[in-house]
Amino acid sequence: MRAIKNAGLETEDFYLSDDLSMFIMKRFDVKEDNTYLGFEDMCVLTGRGTDDKYNGSYEEIVRVIKEIIPIQNRKKTLKDFFKAIVMNHLLQNGDGHLKNYGIIYDKDFEDAKFTPIYDVITTTIYIKNDIPALRISDGKLWWKEKTYKSFAKNSCMINSKEYLEIISDCINAIDKTKEEINKYKTKNNEVLLFLEKLKDIWKNKI
Repeated sequence: MRAIKNAGLETEDFYLSDDLSMFIMKRFDVKEDNTYLGFEDMCVLTGRGTDDKYNGSYEEIVRVIKEIIPIQNRKKTLKDFFKAIVMNHLLQNGDGHLKNYGIIYDKDFEDAKFTPIYDVITTTIYIKNDIPALRISDGKLWWKEKTYKSFAKNSCMINSKEYLEIISDCINAIDKTKEEINKYKTKNNEVLLFLEKLKDIWKNKI
């Protein structure tokens, strides 16, 4: 999640417990007066049940964004969503399924916005040959750059300059997070070994 934040994507506040056993993140659907925002995840918005959260495509999520997010916020939302997909690739997060993206709103969809990014992990540190949770261009794999370029242009309406800026932001976020890991001090050898494995897995290019 630090890498996601370093990439400039919106997240809620989060932290690790002192013994490193728990990851705690603030809820994004609770307002300052302790009432709740409306929240619908992409399973609901694409007409699927929870058991089908891995059945779908990132193109479908883009279609939901275009249908629901108000036009004044749509461009930024599409760019942020594409950036999140790129970060999934660089971090090797194969768990970006339909329930990990959604829409929040207050009274109705006229003020709808994309949720902050949450639940991003490096799944390949646990499942070596893990693959992305959803499809792009009818395929589930760690795609080549040409697929990302096509998805950015044809689905997310992102031009070549914006594409390069997003890729640069993401790679810089990975580099910055690796530097933060290098500065992390602990006497726990298991934690140090885990962090070194993370750095080895993370990619520095598409």
